[in-house]
Amino acid sequence: MADVRPRIASEIRARRLALSLSQRELASRARLPTETVSRLERGVGNPTLSTIESVAAGLGCDLGALFTTEPPQTNPRDPIVTLVRALSGADRRRAFAVLRALVRAR
Repeated sequence: MADVRPRIASEIRARRLALSLSQRELASRARLPTETVSRLERGVGNPTLSTIESVAAGLGCDLGALFTTEPPQTNPRDPIVTLVRALSGADRRRAFAVLRALVRAR
């Protein structure tokens, strides 16, 4: 039987990077220790199905998607949304004001 850990590891890393997430951010979303995410991405250990399900949820994908080699389906706005969600209300207003000015300047 083929070892699926390298495939899962590669898929987790690719999807995390496509979402512009750090390992720490993914761990927080998945409610797992950062070291667990690191080990998964390196294909180390034998994670439980529950752990892999938590990571899939943190990545916003189905569990089965981590077992495929198809490129992740991401929205090109995801990195921007992630950044905006991290801002306070006042910082969001300032960021939107800058973006509006940039769009008008075109």
